Amino acid sequence: MDPTEVYLGIYYAMRDGRRAEARQLALKLKAWFDDGGYPPHRYTEVAVKAYMFGVLRRTIDLSITE
Repeated sequence: MDPTEVYLGIYYAMRDGRRAEARQLALKLKAWFDDGGYPPHRYTEVAVKAYMFGVLRRTIDLSITE
């Protein structure tokens, strides 16, 4: 997996209103970190996790229907 591609995918999905897609990508990136993965290049782990968890928090309503 390319964490940079997934991270940017989260950003563009949220920007374009594709919240379900953003949530799925954020969960994929979270699993990546949980398995010991490294952060995307040119971004700090703290910044990436802050945005990722923010997306998960803003899309929590979608997890009810999953």
